[in-house]
Amino acid sequence: LKDEYSFVEGKNVLVTGCTSGIGYALAKELAPLKPACFFIACRSKASGEKLSEELISLGAVSTEIVIGDFSSKAGVQSLISDVEATGKPLQVLVANAGVWLAGKTEKVTTDDGFEFHFQTNFLSATQLVTGLMPLLEKSAPSRVSITGAYGVMDEALGPTLGKFDFDNIQGVKAATTEGSNF
Repeated sequence: LKDEYSFVEGKNVLVTGCTSGIGYALAKELAPLKPACFFIACRSKASGEKLSEELISLGAVSTEIVIGDFSSKAGVQSLISDVEATGKPLQVLVANAGVWLAGKTEKVTTDDGFEFHFQTNFLSATQLVTGLMPLLEKSAPSRVSITGAYGVMDEALGPTLGKFDFDNIQGVKAATTEGSNF
């Protein structure tokens, strides 16, 4: 990995969703590449502190825990503000946070009024990248990677798997096929 991802060494890196799943695996792969600072974007300080110790032991030079919740606009803005408040540049941003409420049979909305998956998995990544763009540009050269579970949105919002219904982007139309989540 070192040769392919040498852009991480000595740079400041932020990964959302890094306390579990793919984000956690990515954080463990990036830490030995010696980023100058690894921003741990998470929902709770406790989970961030646990990961911080692990990343330092793997080679990250330092860590910063930044708190935010992708299920709300205010939560994302809090994360943006925390990153900006450090005064550090940001060269690598991986917007990876996401959720899947597989056991739900009814539509779940956020406090902001959006379908839960749509806000958490898509709108919040856009808000984060847009909000941090001035810092990323100032820190150039910089990189942004947005991961996503597009199949999740098909399943959550589209009555026919594989066909995203742009006329039903928030899942407000009643699903008519068996197996749909709404």
